[in-house]
Amino acid sequence: MRKYCVIGYPVGHSRSPQLFERFSTERGLVYGMDVIYERNEIENKEELLRFVDELKTGIWSGCNVT
Repeated sequence: MRKYCVIGYPVGHSRSPQLFERFSTERGLVYGMDVIYERNEIENKEELLRFVDELKTGIWSGCNVT
């Protein structure tokens, strides 16, 4: 499964997960099995550095920043 997310603070209001789900299913992907999109609140520099390390390891396939 490919994992994507939106990062920032705050991101609880973001509609990106719903938009990404629609975009994915329109392209024939099964949301929740083939692909998922989450909100990921990053409040400080340490959390951002940890997230960048996760990106480097391939845990995330990509992200949007707000």
